Parts: sequence; C-alpha cells; structure tokens
Amino acid sequence: PPPYVISSLNYLYANSLKEQGLFRRAGSAKRVHQFQADCEENPYDLTFDGLTAHDVADSVKHFFRDMPERAFNLRLTKLMTNLVSFVPEELTFPALQSALQLLPDASREAVYILCSFLKVVSQHSDANSMTIHNLCVCWTPTLFSIGVSNETGAPSNVGSPSPKKTKQGSRRGLTKEPSDYHCTQRALELMIENVEEAFYPPAELLLPDMGKLARPFDTECASLKDMGVDNSGMPNFMHFIKACIDSTLKEHTSGYKNWTPLTGVPEVFYKKVNDDFPLRLWRTSTDIPATAGHRRPTVVFPV
Repeated sequence: PPPYVISSLNYLYANSLKEQGLFRRAGSAKRVHQFQADCEENPYDLTFDGLTAHDVADSVKHFFRDMPERAFNLRLTKLMTNLVSFVPEELTFPALQSALQLLPDASREAVYILCSFLKVVSQHSDANSMTIHNLCVCWTPTLFSIGVSNETGAPSNVGSPSPKKTKQGSRRGLTKEPSDYHCTQRALELMIENVEEAFYPPAELLLPDMGKLARPFDTECASLKDMGVDNSGMPNFMHFIKACIDSTLKEHTSGYKNWTPLTGVPEVFYKKVNDDFPLRLWRTSTDIPATAGHRRPTVVFPV
C-alpha cells in the first residue's frame, strides 16, 4: 500500500482502536477528499489534525475501493465462492491458503496488512462493536468483485446484495447472488481469524514428502564446502560466490530483465525463483562517489 495508507493504519492503531463503529460509520466526504488530496501532494509528511477516526478509516477504504479492479477480481471472487461452497470444511483453509497465492504480490501484501489490522480492531469489539463478522460485512463489497459487471469489469454501487433484487434478476451480468456474497464474506472471515497462517502456502504444497505441517526453513542448510566446486572438482565455496557475483554483474549490465523493480534509492529488484521456497530473490545496487579522475564504481549486492 502507499505510504499514506500505512500512516493511516498506524494512526488508527495508536488512537482509535476503541472507536465505536470503526470502518462502519462514514466520515465526512469533504474532509476525506481533502485528506486524499494532501496525501497525493505530500505522502510522507501527513497531518491528521482536524480529522476524525472515521475520516481516516474512510480514506483507507477509498484506497481499496478506487483500485483499477477489486483486490479479488472476478475470477478470484468466483474461486473463493466455489471454495467455501464446495470444498469439504476440513480442507477449506488449506485451499484458501493456496488460492491466496494467486493474488498479485502487491495485492496479497495489501490484503495481508489490512487483515492483520482488522484482527487487532476485532480484539477491541467490546468497546467498538466491530467483531470479525461486522468488519467483514463492511469490507466484503470493497475487496471482492461483488456487484461487478462480468462484461466490463466496472464496479457498480452494489454492497450487500438485496434478496428482492436478486430474485427479480433486475440486473443481468452481475455476480451478486446472496450465496456468492456470504461465501466471500466467510472467506474474508477465515483470512482475518487465521491471518498469521492464511497468507502462507499450505505446508503440504511446499513439502509434499513431509506428511505433516512444517515450514520450508526447517530443512538443513548446506555447509559452505558443499556450495560449490572449482574447476578441478574440489569443494570451494569461493568458486560459488564468484559465480553468483558474475551472474549479478551480468544481469546488472542487462538492466535486470525479468526482475521487478522497487522505486527508491538504492535500486532494489526482486523476483521469484523456481524452487520449493516461497522467498523471493533480492538484488540491490548503489553508486559509490569517487574523487575526480577516478572511475565511480557500481557495487551490486545479491541478497
């Protein structure tokens, strides 16, 4: 999420966890609009003076609502619906974990951050009345493609579906059946209730031979002498390190094709490696100033 969303969540965490109806009650449209304009102008130096907790909460909802498409697009919304509807209950959560891996990285991280915060909010439901169920009622239409045209993908102003309108079929091409809505709401409840585990792939997918839940980093790491051999076939980890540096320099020269860049200084890139581990491979480079008459070197760090 952009910096202002993180700042807004931090503000709510520090000041408003016990605010009655947080995320349910609407803020002032005028103040929210002005706050969003301030965020676009200077996202790193925000002030929350003059804003209520509901104004700040609304700005967070606007970020997810104004995305080009919902965090869960039509295809993923239908997948979540079928998952809750047809998968046996004892397999629903592992299936949900697998389905969440289909989200783009940026969307998955945004939903994870949001769900983590919503779980904290729900832990103060005695004061704010926002249980996990109530939070999901507020957030399901914002995160899922409920009331979105199958033809255009454009969001409509449909929140919780009206049984009367659904029965009459008043608008064709909209995924707003009550069963769809409640299934996606249940999927969101599972994400929040189990946020510590939900966004990891199921262990059986990572380690099919283990037969029980385990994290991939439980496996034994290779020793330095086993990490590479030299031209004579003798163990030599320095040969492995040199090969990594040569590969990094080569990709740096080619502009890091097939890597995803992150904005900022120093330059940072990442990509997913085709192995059994969910961790990304990271690389960063920076220029080191040199005195006049000397070449300025570029140092590249594989991570």
